[in-house]
Amino acid sequence: MCGIVGCVNSSTGADHVLERMTQTLKHRGPDGHGYYTSPDQRVAFGHRRLSVIDLAGGAQPMSNEDGTKWVVFNGEVYNFVELRAELQLRNHRFRTQSDTEVVVHAYEEYGEDCVNHFNGMFAFAIYDERRQRLFLARDRFGKKPLYYSHHGHELLFASELKALLCHPTIGRELDHRALLQYLIFEYVPNPRSIFRDVRKLPPAHWMDVDVRTGEARCVRYWHLEFQPKLDIDEREAGQEILRLLGESVRRRLVSDVPVGVLLSGGVDSGMVTAFASQYVGADKLMTFNIAFRERSFDESQYAREIAQHFGTEHHEEEFSASKMLDVFSDVLPGLDEPFADASLLPTFLLCRFARSHVTVALGGDGCDEFMAGYPTFAAARIGEWYRRVPKPLRWAAERAVDHLPTSMENFSLDFKLRQFLRGSDYDDPTRTQFWLGSFQPHELRRLLKPEVMEAVGTFDPLNGLHALAESDGDEASWLDRLVRYYANFYLADDILFKIDRASMANSLEVRSPFLDPTLVTFLNQLPASCKIRGLRGKHALKKAIGGMLPPRIVSRPKKGFGIPIASWINGDLADTVDEELSARRLERTGVFEPRFVQSLLREHRSGIKNNRKLLWTTLVFQRWAQYHLGNGS
Repeated sequence: MCGIVGCVNSSTGADHVLERMTQTLKHRGPDGHGYYTSPDQRVAFGHRRLSVIDLAGGAQPMSNEDGTKWVVFNGEVYNFVELRAELQLRNHRFRTQSDTEVVVHAYEEYGEDCVNHFNGMFAFAIYDERRQRLFLARDRFGKKPLYYSHHGHELLFASELKALLCHPTIGRELDHRALLQYLIFEYVPNPRSIFRDVRKLPPAHWMDVDVRTGEARCVRYWHLEFQPKLDIDEREAGQEILRLLGESVRRRLVSDVPVGVLLSGGVDSGMVTAFASQYVGADKLMTFNIAFRERSFDESQYAREIAQHFGTEHHEEEFSASKMLDVFSDVLPGLDEPFADASLLPTFLLCRFARSHVTVALGGDGCDEFMAGYPTFAAARIGEWYRRVPKPLRWAAERAVDHLPTSMENFSLDFKLRQFLRGSDYDDPTRTQFWLGSFQPHELRRLLKPEVMEAVGTFDPLNGLHALAESDGDEASWLDRLVRYYANFYLADDILFKIDRASMANSLEVRSPFLDPTLVTFLNQLPASCKIRGLRGKHALKKAIGGMLPPRIVSRPKKGFGIPIASWINGDLADTVDEELSARRLERTGVFEPRFVQSLLREHRSGIKNNRKLLWTTLVFQRWAQYHLGNGS
């Protein structure tokens, strides 16, 4: 895994600028660095390397045989051995054993279609000296990030936003539209970034740039396929899922450095552990888990049970409020953009813990999105029924929920009911977004200062969701619409952003077997009955695994990787929250109305409402602004 940067027709051609940009990504690649400058000085690449495959020969930037095409690559191509053999039959000559060299030769052979030959996670850039064209690409799901800034003839790109901010032409002007999206989604959805000058290349896209003119085109090369639905029963579906998952795990175990598994204690990471232990031997496989002192958040006993079931070398570390504060201070300065998914903190701690033992780890991300594993899939079914309930009965139900005592425990009944009612008046996927996210649009008018709202104008922060629903038309089922929402928003810009930043900040590479494109295509074409039965998801998978996992692991409901923010706001984090959300700090930032924020805090402290998501989203932005805008203190 690596960090990449590049400058095309840079207004400042100084080598020290490129070097400084590259050095900001040292955490992504602590094992080495390299640079390339084209003969005409118009294109320059920088690279930081985390050595995983071909430790001796995989240095970058790397070229083809005659040095006319140069690549900087971040990621892994899991089918590189097969591709290498195909390319050798087509007379391509290789100097190394790395997957990076396969990438540049595949481009040489297939052109822009090379991306359709790769099974992996990646973001890369190739400069074709003869054609004077730059080719940028990102993997299908967005596992690896790629930011860019394009103005006239100049184009800059990097794995992380912080590298671009080192370039003197990149300003730090806040994109107020991106701010609105952050407050609703808890992250900034692609293609925007939090700064006006910078965008993200969306997943499953490539960009082609004419270096002479600066002209660029951006093309989507892969789509989720939901049709035709397969004529298959749950038994056949389950067996095929296991076969494809097993192959995916096997491919992702290829490494020249130690590999482990991030084991949450659930079905997904449990299945990854099951297959990994078969391939490498349970006594050689290390598993890692984070424990919580607060029982309603702790899943460590289930992780231990899975580890004992397979006989892995299990490692566990406890996560407390004091450690959370330390991690909070460590993580926020390194984040490119405000990101309010609080599970980033234990994920960061887990990755730091795992990195002390291994360089590569497998995780269970992706199964919930494509197999209806989240509770929101069941809630969507209930939501359709609830919308048909007569309004007087709905009004009575909502008043009853208002009078429930507020609990600060993990996903307590009152919290789930109140979140459900927040989205009950909307269609999917907007309804699901309000269940998962933070503020609603009408709340932003009270939260944000008038000048911020004026700068936003008539922009609809949910426009992407509306467009997504419309693109499905009447043919797509409610389940397919939700899967498409999760893949395009929550998975790409929350889950995968989180694991990339948490892992790469600790120089750990994390691979996701459930995000194999062949497996995902198969899952998307399963009938709904194979995914969700009644209100329970992952139906065919859970039926198929039988005795592979301990019975109570299979039968227990999904818990999620949450942390007790709600209670910490009133206790361990009280002083930090009071300081960060003080009227003085809020006025200094100049974005939020102090009276409204203070009212949210009073409601939370008094137990009237559990406002943890709203307060945490505000707090994270305040901390982010302090580091990146220089006006938060």
